[in-house]
Amino acid sequence: MEKMVKNRLMHFLNTNNVIVNYQYGFQKAKSTLDPLTHLEYAIRDTIIKADYLIVVFLDIEKAYDMVWAHGLLQELFDLGLRGNLPIFIQNFLSNRTLQVKIANFISTKYKLENGLPQGSIISVVLFLIAINKMFSKCDKTINQIFF
Repeated sequence: MEKMVKNRLMHFLNTNNVIVNYQYGFQKAKSTLDPLTHLEYAIRDTIIKADYLIVVFLDIEKAYDMVWAHGLLQELFDLGLRGNLPIFIQNFLSNRTLQVKIANFISTKYKLENGLPQGSIISVVLFLIAINKMFSKCDKTINQIFF
């Protein structure tokens, strides 16, 4: 079921050109070599021109855990996603609990209000949507690579 939802969601995103072009992570026909090639070109070009290059690497700590579920659902609505797919995603993100087991001890259940489940193939696509708006707001005159 998750694979079908992921495929439909990706079809919607690709058909509507939602994901920024310079996003290389989890995209068909794009690999880790693509952003590295762009970075290498920028470095070589800067050296040839005897210019300056500023490179910023951003690693979002606990990225999946920090996704605001309500904001993500609102973003799906703003993108024009309607019907059963957003309802499925809302149910997918709702009523999640966390319980820890150490040896024979099992903790009480804690309700998770936000975040995306680790290891789910849908979470990858939902994370792309969650960060896409932030990246689309970046200055277009700056060479951007996201992976």
